[in-house]
Amino acid sequence: MQLLRVARRFILKTKGDDMAKIKITMGYRSFILPAAKAVTLLELLDSVEMYEDKYHSGEEGKPGFYTQHVYDLDADEKLINSVEFVNESSYKMYKLAGKPQN
Repeated sequence: MQLLRVARRFILKTKGDDMAKIKITMGYRSFILPAAKAVTLLELLDSVEMYEDKYHSGEEGKPGFYTQHVYDLDADEKLINSVEFVNESSYKMYKLAGKPQN
């Protein structure tokens, strides 16, 4: 996984910097975490398999049922949309803004 290689290089450059942060976007949500933990997360996700419940409608008045499936990701599927490096001043500004109000 190329994202993992990039994140590892970033860790080497920022070794000893406790403020080094990485923003990972998965689906429509983004998460910021310390760089070392981001690498751990990327390593874990590198070996993930997909799980899916598939509904089958019943025939001729019979009840429907589910089957469960586990399979490898297709080459074009991705769990992570992006990985970005967040500098210390940006992180502090985001943190100061806090949770958005509706």
